[in-house]
Amino acid sequence: MEKGKLHQYFDSNIQPILNMAIGVLFMTIGYLLGHMS
Repeated sequence: MEKGKLHQYFDSNIQPILNMAIGVLFMTIGYLLGHMS
């Protein structure tokens, strides 16, 4: 596999995972902040 294709593959597969992880992180922080008060 060429380097360009590999990079494209990682971009298209890791980006959604990163977005999901960031979303979960923010939801967790919001949940904790909401339950601390």
